[in-house]
Amino acid sequence: MKNSILLAMVAMVSGNVFASYDHTTTSYWNKRPIPVSIQTGEERLLHFDDNVSVGLPEYLKSKVSVTALAGTVYITSNTEFPVTRLLIQKASNGERIVLDVNSVPEDVENNNGDIHIVTKADMVSEEVKSKVKDLPSVTIKQLVQFASQDVYGPLNARSNYDGIIVSDVKQQYDLSLFVTGRSTGLFNLIPLKEYKTRDYVLTSILVENTSSTKQEVNLYDFYPDYDAIAIQNGNIAPKGVNGDATVIYVINEGIGFLHSEVYR
Repeated sequence: MKNSILLAMVAMVSGNVFASYDHTTTSYWNKRPIPVSIQTGEERLLHFDDNVSVGLPEYLKSKVSVTALAGTVYITSNTEFPVTRLLIQKASNGERIVLDVNSVPEDVENNNGDIHIVTKADMVSEEVKSKVKDLPSVTIKQLVQFASQDVYGPLNARSNYDGIIVSDVKQQYDLSLFVTGRSTGLFNLIPLKEYKTRDYVLTSILVENTSSTKQEVNLYDFYPDYDAIAIQNGNIAPKGVNGDATVIYVINEGIGFLHSEVYR
């Protein structure tokens, strides 16, 4: 169910599984370009925990052969070339990884071994997976009900589900690109909490009216990073008036949508 709108009280984490590769070194993407040397005339494999595409500069097209298939990039150097920047883009969330690639005549530093490239999102999803894999199942309706009661209701009225892990969102995010169409610029969005289950992650987001008039929150204007979405109250008062905010519940299957590079 992609981009569906749940108008009732309704909600999606399971992460990518870390692959296991023999004779492989691991490099961690931390915003710094990852150096990759290739022995001329040889093939080197780069493994990712997601399907990826490769941005190849025109300069390199005659010097290397590159194939991306099922999360692995196969790159073969036809001739020597100096350090050149490549962009790798993950299919699931659009995250980009920068590689500084060059070709050397001899394999003097184990330049033929495979490299497993891991991002922060991969590490988060593996950590979450290890925590939630044995939890009992929770339905989407139960998850949204739990989150709604957690945000608005007294603690003693909150439903008790053992299969939900709750965490506060402490990092700041710019969610302006999450709002489109006629709603662009009308609301300030602040992520509150993530609710992780064995199958889903729900993100609760405070939606504040920034205009001087009453606004209807149109869920069709929130696009595209969710599988389902629900709202507490669709009509909110003008800015500065009691009732000028509501909460939406954004549901994803897989890792939560906040982990997309778009919002950082």
